Amino acid sequence: LEDEYRQQEITRAQEFRHRQSEVRDLEFKVKRKLLELQQREAAIVAEDRRITGLCDGMKRKADLSIRDSGHTMQYRTTEIHQRISWEQERSGRLEQQISDAQTELSVAQCRISEL
Repeated sequence: LEDEYRQQEITRAQEFRHRQSEVRDLEFKVKRKLLELQQREAAIVAEDRRITGLCDGMKRKADLSIRDSGHTMQYRTTEIHQRISWEQERSGRLEQQISDAQTELSVAQCRISEL
């Protein structure tokens, strides 16, 4: 009976060591997987920051481009308005010169007809 009890205790001790070994292996695997997940998470966070930075940079460039385009359009609009104004003034002067020339022509024709 005593030998049988010792044999059972040896078997239990071996089974306990075996299960302890399995638990340690499982703990090691879980810790390794956790570390891998933490590394992946850190890589994802870093990539997210990089992409956010790129998006912010692109947004700033787009905003600057839009602002520059607005300034350019405003400058061109002002320039076109000035050209129109100058051309209207020039046209007015030319019309006045034509009117004056027509008046002189009429006067000259009247003189010629009187002669």
